[in-house]
Amino acid sequence: MANQLIRRFIFIINFVFLTIPLNAMEENNFKFKIGFEFQEKNNLCKGAKDNFLIQKQPIFIAKINNERLWHIEIDGADIEFVTPPFADHEQQKLLFSIRSIQKACEILQTIAQNKTTSAITFREWAEGVTAQLNEEQQRKLNVWEQQCLKYLNQPKQLEKIDQRITELKQTIVGLDTGLGDNIKIERGKIFDTIADFALDPSKLQPSSGAWKPEFMPQVTIQHSLKYTLPLVLSLFGAINGEAKIENKWIAAIPFLRNKEKILDVNYLSEENGLIFLHALTCANIKTTEVSSEGGLRDSLNFIKRMLETYNQADAKVNLDFLSRRPFSQMWNDINHTVNRRSTFEELYAERILYGNAEFKSQVEPAFKFVNYAEEYYSPDKKQRRNFSTFRTYYQEELGKIHDNSLNNLLDELLNNGIITTGIIQYVAPHIFDEFLVAAIKSVDRPQERYDFNEETGQLEQVPSEVDALSPPWLQDKDNSMGAYTDRLELDLSYGEAILEMRSIKNISSHSLQAMGLDARGGFGTLLTNSERSLEEDAESLFSILNESYILGTYQKVINKPSYID
Repeated sequence: MANQLIRRFIFIINFVFLTIPLNAMEENNFKFKIGFEFQEKNNLCKGAKDNFLIQKQPIFIAKINNERLWHIEIDGADIEFVTPPFADHEQQKLLFSIRSIQKACEILQTIAQNKTTSAITFREWAEGVTAQLNEEQQRKLNVWEQQCLKYLNQPKQLEKIDQRITELKQTIVGLDTGLGDNIKIERGKIFDTIADFALDPSKLQPSSGAWKPEFMPQVTIQHSLKYTLPLVLSLFGAINGEAKIENKWIAAIPFLRNKEKILDVNYLSEENGLIFLHALTCANIKTTEVSSEGGLRDSLNFIKRMLETYNQADAKVNLDFLSRRPFSQMWNDINHTVNRRSTFEELYAERILYGNAEFKSQVEPAFKFVNYAEEYYSPDKKQRRNFSTFRTYYQEELGKIHDNSLNNLLDELLNNGIITTGIIQYVAPHIFDEFLVAAIKSVDRPQERYDFNEETGQLEQVPSEVDALSPPWLQDKDNSMGAYTDRLELDLSYGEAILEMRSIKNISSHSLQAMGLDARGGFGTLLTNSERSLEEDAESLFSILNESYILGTYQKVINKPSYID
């Protein structure tokens, strides 16, 4: 009971504390910034699914002291909370941000419980989170704050006033409405467009009881490239046995199984961090061989499944780890600090192509069969393009397909503005033959890339300012792979890499134990367990983001026999 009271009161009194710089960590050489995305996975806004104009645009933004805490946007048919990046000394600000996200969900839940006859709109939700207390309620709230400040560090005393606090809470009818007077809500540019969109009442008012948000979380960490390899392996690797997603990075470790190289004092370098991240991307982009009709069918069925399941079919759909900065820019960053003789291509050949047998045998021959898609919309973004005329450009190749089910599948995708790499590989197999070579070479010097011309229906080469994976060929330049290109907006003192972790729920059991979460229900998950709060999990993750834990755990993981002969 005391712990619950403390969490409740901290939400209130942090309005005061947030004006004071707080350092929550001990001295730590691992500098970083961390941000979160919490996508609610119940398709609460079905009416937005095919409205590209409103996707990934802030609807309303929560701010305190003119600093952003989070904003809400639409991703497919889901609502998503997005926080800004918080630096390693801003733990309390981060936790306050997540606490207010939880509060916003509670407010939506309360609105849903009180309104059972019709759908809830974004306008009603925005009004709910901006509700204000009257003067009398504010006076009583001030009494609460004084009690909290007095007994915050004395749990036993808090227990003694538990009954009194409960009685006070019952007298303040408006206490559970609104995020608080200190938090301001700013409407986004698309607010008026989406304000009256309905949130699905069947999801917010389920027959089974009160709605509880279920999140698909993503965590983004900016850090020095020399920490990329230990960061991934320490958080997601197993000290004994095999981690759940170990197969995701085994082909990307420079000099895999070369004990002398891996244990060298200079192994954890910016170059190896960049090489690892690049090879990790190559190793995890989905591939499907399409030289036959059966291969084409498999390729297209995969795209269809991804669209139906995740409302996404781009290259990152299969990636658990995603670079948000172009590889070519990161290479330039570390080249400015070191007088280097070798090119990225030369280092990659030595440490991955010939230094990692897994990459050489599994990734290199399959990479030309990359399998992803891009969706195209009309200029006003209100409807999908129709590429039925694509068949006329490749009549000779596609006219040979006599399987009706395959033709129907092909038409379904083309008519909905979806161009897949599988289709391109089938009609023009040479296009992706040198994709891996280009992906590696272009890190040293950006080259031309392949794009799909929407007007002519043809593939064409266009100039590129970044490498061939930032984003991959055919993908829109605004794709989040390599989207952070403005150096002026980036504080490089926190490192060159911005790594998005898309499978944070698969964090290792060892890391969970280090956080003290192993015995609290939901073993093996993080930020997805309804038995724990988002705040608790985020604070626990923050607690192990330090050099001692990352390097110490990494050493235990990398020394396993499966990594070193």
